[in-house]
Amino acid sequence: MVSIGGKTYGIRRVVVHPEWVELGPHDIGLIQLSTPVTGVSPLPLYEGRDEAGQIAILVGHGDTRSGKGGPWQQDGLVRGATGKVESSGGGHLVFRFHAPPDGTDLEGAPGRGDSGGPALLEAGGRAFVAGVSSAGFDGSAGPGTYGAVDHFTRVSDHVEWIRETIRTAK
Repeated sequence: MVSIGGKTYGIRRVVVHPEWVELGPHDIGLIQLSTPVTGVSPLPLYEGRDEAGQIAILVGHGDTRSGKGGPWQQDGLVRGATGKVESSGGGHLVFRFHAPPDGTDLEGAPGRGDSGGPALLEAGGRAFVAGVSSAGFDGSAGPGTYGAVDHFTRVSDHVEWIRETIRTAK
């Protein structure tokens, strides 16, 4: 079951990218729901190749804690933070969690349970899905702390596969 916009939907099928390998550039999959989603508009896919240097919004509902470490909070709330795309090669968008005063005003990193969450880029006043949270590497005090490096699967590398998979599922 999946909850979207406060409604619950069943899952008809799951499609994993055919070239998936752990920590590889194709860490992406799709789910087909048993019924169409209502009341929520999907975000478009980012097709540009200019992600490096842009500020992204990282969204997740996993656990959270301070960039300095400490205990994890498990409240299930959806959170957003921002980060600069450090690089965009090899099938990934790469982010580094910078301690103040470096980084963005809302600098953050994914936490436990945020895998699969989006990295959003804005273009023309609209948000686009540019990345999917895939892997994180510990910072100074473990995951989700200053210095952590996070890899998001680069959506622009997979737009054709996504569209073809959706088209053939109908």
